[in-house]
Amino acid sequence: MNTNRCLLAPALLALIVVAPHVGGAQDNTPTKDAAAADDRWAPFRYFLGAWEGDAIGFGRQSSLERSCELVLKDQFLRLSTVAIFPPQEGLAEGERHEDWGMLSYDTARKTFVFRQYFGEGFMNQYLAEIAEDGRTITMTTELIESFEPGWRARLTFRIIDEDTFEQRLELAQPDKDYFTCQEGTLRRKK
Repeated sequence: MNTNRCLLAPALLALIVVAPHVGGAQDNTPTKDAAAADDRWAPFRYFLGAWEGDAIGFGRQSSLERSCELVLKDQFLRLSTVAIFPPQEGLAEGERHEDWGMLSYDTARKTFVFRQYFGEGFMNQYLAEIAEDGRTITMTTELIESFEPGWRARLTFRIIDEDTFEQRLELAQPDKDYFTCQEGTLRRKK
């Protein structure tokens, strides 16, 4: 398996978690049933904006830059992630990874679908689950395109506070349990 895939996938998903700062007493915490309300994007508004952070996967460090915005008349949420791997053991010249993602709400299935496109030439399609308290979003693949058959991926975002979230990417080989591939923390750019 290409370890770059493992290192970069979380960066893309992290793009979903970028939101504008909300001041005052207003509660900006997403809720599980927000999609059924007037604002389908309520569970993801926290993530709108620009984020930066760091991650580690397979012993390699990376810095992350992510942006998240509503596009096409607010019908889709677009994520853009860049991960920079400086020169380090096992990666003498460093590396730059880019991925793009589009989150949509499938009205027929009544669920959020996240499609993540990688510069390495593959695509993951995830279904999102939002925890009751709205602070954890888990995305599990239903399709991985242009990769070895049978693999699965799971992205988890956990909101820590108003300006910080954690992300974890887990992978699973065919008929095996998930293992953690990458973990990171992103902070809202000020």
